[in-house]
Amino acid sequence: MASAQETVLRPIAERMLDETFPGLPDPKRSDYATSMVRQLLTYDGWAMFFTYSFEFWFHMVRQPGNSTDVGRHVNDNCRLEPMRSAGIRDEDMTEIFEQLNVCQSARCYAYFGQPLNLRVDPAKRKLCVELDLESPWRSEGQSS
Repeated sequence: MASAQETVLRPIAERMLDETFPGLPDPKRSDYATSMVRQLLTYDGWAMFFTYSFEFWFHMVRQPGNSTDVGRHVNDNCRLEPMRSAGIRDEDMTEIFEQLNVCQSARCYAYFGQPLNLRVDPAKRKLCVELDLESPWRSEGQSS
């Protein structure tokens, strides 16, 4: 059962997503709305979404009279170069961004086989790429 906050934020999230990603098909629209609500509640009123070209940051602000407003910031996706530097292949990035958009974390492999864990902290506007030193490396021919 959804909390009162989730019930209030869901239509706001859906409106912001419709404005940001017009024509987003279900179930992706529903997954993104659920993710946005969860992020806004978990990360001090911040949420993020990536596309290959852009990053979108949403910030919820309480207004006088107990209303809520969510603003949107759009920037070029500056995360591509650090991800490439970590050995992530361009052809894997769309799937990784999708995982980050829905879960705020993703697991992938660098082109040389090292397992990587990625996570996003929308409140800090930060993407962390960490080497997973405990998992086995992927050998050539295995998919991400």
